[in-house]
Amino acid sequence: MQLRFCRNYTNRKIKIQELHIDTQQLKGFSILVTRPASQAGPLCNAISENGGQVVSFPVTEIQPIPVSVESEQILKCFEQIDMVIFISVNAVQYGASVTRLLKSNPCRTKIAAIGQATANALEALNLKVDIKPESPFNSESLLNLDCMKNVKEKNILIIKGEGGRTYLAEQLTKRSARVRFLDAYKRITPNSSAESVIKQWHDGEINVVTSFSVEALDNLSAMLGEPGKSLLNKTPHIVISKRMFDHLKNTGITAPVMIADEASDKAVVDALIRLKNTATRG
Repeated sequence: MQLRFCRNYTNRKIKIQELHIDTQQLKGFSILVTRPASQAGPLCNAISENGGQVVSFPVTEIQPIPVSVESEQILKCFEQIDMVIFISVNAVQYGASVTRLLKSNPCRTKIAAIGQATANALEALNLKVDIKPESPFNSESLLNLDCMKNVKEKNILIIKGEGGRTYLAEQLTKRSARVRFLDAYKRITPNSSAESVIKQWHDGEINVVTSFSVEALDNLSAMLGEPGKSLLNKTPHIVISKRMFDHLKNTGITAPVMIADEASDKAVVDALIRLKNTATRG
């Protein structure tokens, strides 16, 4: 609760006026959180703090990838790298072989982060982030930065997960950069039963789904199977990109889909509040 001090100029007395701030904006809303268990904590806490009910159902597990022979060759010639781009917080966490080299050579190589959370993870390791786009935090925003438009003959290393989008590398290559990859982690689908989640869904205990990637959407659909298909299609979703929005619409979903302003826990909670308010008014 915040206090505001207001001066009463009529009687010259100081009055204290309490500001009642609504911290229960998600009360009565039950939210399916699909993030990996190791990363879901902050979002789950933020939802709970706003009065929402969390149903945690991780649809992705993150596992490290051992450094390959090809990656070892890249690391041996690391002094030739002009820029390292970290695609995600996971890339920072599992790319320790690269972050160690960056710490030992802090001036030569520029460091780029795809978004604020990734930048925060790098700065927590005392690494200075030279390049970061404004919201929305994605490859397109990074590529639109002036410093990314003149990369001819620059040696760029992208730290990422196995698979995933190739758009960033393709565009940098078109700009005549020499692009290499280091896959630091992989995403797998958990071997978990969806039976209890489907029961909760049937009982009306899930009002909205949150997802952070196209892969998470596909994994959720696969894990729910045919019994959960109709539930998924008629439940509102919060996503973090236009790409995810389009992907969902192509699946034939009939429920509302809202895009968060950026790929952050706060933005997702804000979107949940907007969705709930819209539903209440409707």
